[in-house]
Amino acid sequence: MVYMLLGTGFEETEAVAPIDLLRRAGVSVATVGIGGKVITGSHGIPVTADMELGQMDLTQLDMIVLPGGMKGVASIKGCPEALEAVQFAWENGRFVAAICAAPTILAMLGITDGRRATCYPGCEGQMGSADMVCAPAVTDGKLITGTSAGCAVPFGLALIAALGGCKTFAGLGKKTLAVYLFHMPIFAFYSELGFFQLAHEKPLPVTVVFVLLEALGCVCLLASAPVSKTFDAVANVWYRLRKK
Repeated sequence: MVYMLLGTGFEETEAVAPIDLLRRAGVSVATVGIGGKVITGSHGIPVTADMELGQMDLTQLDMIVLPGGMKGVASIKGCPEALEAVQFAWENGRFVAAICAAPTILAMLGITDGRRATCYPGCEGQMGSADMVCAPAVTDGKLITGTSAGCAVPFGLALIAALGGCKTFAGLGKKTLAVYLFHMPIFAFYSELGFFQLAHEKPLPVTVVFVLLEALGCVCLLASAPVSKTFDAVANVWYRLRKK
């Protein structure tokens, strides 16, 4: 079970887009309201959560997800029970994911220390000793972080990759725009390797190589089940070698 925590003022796109993708992929997701079941997002959209915080069954927890939105993040930070649930997930080897300003919650709990992560631009100063990466979504072991509302789709796909890998992606591709959806995690992977920044510096030649690598990556992702986890492992090793 994936639990997504919703506090008043959460960023709607960062919650709904990942939920939509996860459910399309057949993953069980429940939204959890902090302080009630009807939670209003940062743009005034009320959402009826599946349950309240006290109704979570942490024994069934596979992943906990925190959307951003400054007020929503403040709601989570101000709720000891929510913070305890996040800490429980991490200490018991479950996936912990956050996007936009929400990775600062994980930094506050020490979860991102020494690990690769991303967050909303401008929040880096609240990320403690995390190794900050410029990428739409970053996976480091059981930790998954995303940059912003504009990266909600690659963030959602990173959650799917972590939970079910290629087999889950294949089912997702049959139900929606397969080319677009398979493109996004490959884009995120090559961004982590530094091609995203190179493409800005030397657009034409690097972009051609970038697109060809994306196409090759998509074929590999479709053809081989262990590839998505291999992508994450290679990205982690590559990043740490570059940091030395």
